[in-house]
Amino acid sequence: WQGDGVIDALHSHLVTSSPPHPVIPSNLPAPLTPLIGRRHELTALAALLADPAHRLVTILGPGGMGKSRLAVAAGHAARPDFPDGVFLVELVALTVADEIPRAVGGSLGYPFQKDTRTPRQQILDYLRGRRLLLILDNCEHLLDAVDFFVDLLESAPGLRLLVTSRERLRMRAETVFRLEGLAYPPDGSIPQAGEDFGAIDLFVGSARRLRPDFAPEEDDLRAIRHIAHAVDGMPLALLLAASWSDLLTVGEIAQEVSRGVELLEADLRDLDPRHRSVSV
Repeated sequence: WQGDGVIDALHSHLVTSSPPHPVIPSNLPAPLTPLIGRRHELTALAALLADPAHRLVTILGPGGMGKSRLAVAAGHAARPDFPDGVFLVELVALTVADEIPRAVGGSLGYPFQKDTRTPRQQILDYLRGRRLLLILDNCEHLLDAVDFFVDLLESAPGLRLLVTSRERLRMRAETVFRLEGLAYPPDGSIPQAGEDFGAIDLFVGSARRLRPDFAPEEDDLRAIRHIAHAVDGMPLALLLAASWSDLLTVGEIAQEVSRGVELLEADLRDLDPRHRSVSV
C-alpha cells in the first residue's frame, strides 16, 4: 500500500495550489542593523496606525532620537494592514512645500500625466480609494504643507500618514507621538541579566561590531550607564560614542563625553552627514 506516497502527493498539491500571500507594494529600505530598545514604541505605533481615529501620526523628537528608523520599522510591521502599499517619502532634500506632491509621486512610482491637472491634483486623484500608508520623513522645514496633508486625508479615506518631525504640524487631525531617549539604569545601579535597557544594549551591540570579543565587565557597564545618562539615552549619541570602542576603553569614552561633545563625531561613510555629529 502506497498510502504515504498518496498523502505526500496530496500535501504537495495543497501547498502548491494554495493562493500565494499577496505582495504588498513598498519602497521601504531593509534595515542594516537590528532596531534596539523600541519594542514598546512599536507596539504603541501599531495600535495608532490600526485605529481609524488616528489617520495622521507625528513621531516628534529632536534630531538623533531615531525617528526615521522607528517610522520605517513601524511601516514594515504595518504592511499587512495596507494592501495598496506602504511608502517612504524622503523630504529632507526639499526646499519648498510645493515639491512634496512630486516627491510623493516618485516614491509611489506614479507616472505623472501630461494633462491639465497639477501634480498635486494627480496625486490626490491617484490615492483616492486606496488603502495606503505614507511615511513622510523629516517634515519640520516644510510645515506650510499642511493644506496638502489635509487634502490628502480628505480625498483618500483609506490613507494614513506617519510623519517624522522635530516640530508639531499643529493640525486638528494630528496625533503626536513623542519619542524619548532609550532607557538606561538609574543612578548608582548597573544593568542586571534580564533587565531591559535599550541604551546599554545599543552601545554594547555597536561596540561589538568593532570588537566582536567585547564583553563589558561591571566597571564598563557603569561607564556605559554614565554615557547614556550624559546623552539622555539618545540613540545617535550612543552610536557615535560606541564608534570609538576600537581606540578607547569604555571608561575613557565616558570621560571624554563628560568633557564635551567633540567625541560624538564619526566618519562612517554610510551615515547621513547630518548624523555624523551631535550636540547634547
